Amino acid sequence: MYVYVRPHEIDVVRRGRRVIPARVRRLRVLGPEVRVEAVVAGSTQTLDVSLSRERAEALGLAEGEAVDLDLRTLRIFPDTADHYSI
Repeated sequence: MYVYVRPHEIDVVRRGRRVIPARVRRLRVLGPEVRVEAVVAGSTQTLDVSLSRERAEALGLAEGEAVDLDLRTLRIFPDTADHYSI
């Protein structure tokens, strides 16, 4: 199974519906947006999160900080040998 989540469909929260515990690995400010590279707790899997600069500042995020990721929208695809790719 493959799970696909777009970076702008993930929010960093203290508590949420579909929460995944993670740790902030890196923060990158790109104009009006902040990219958060987060490592899922208990794994090496990373998720990229795209936040507005205002949202990131309100959260006061810091590299190394433990956070929760709220997946607002996700898509699940079966793991088959004939899966479509570009």
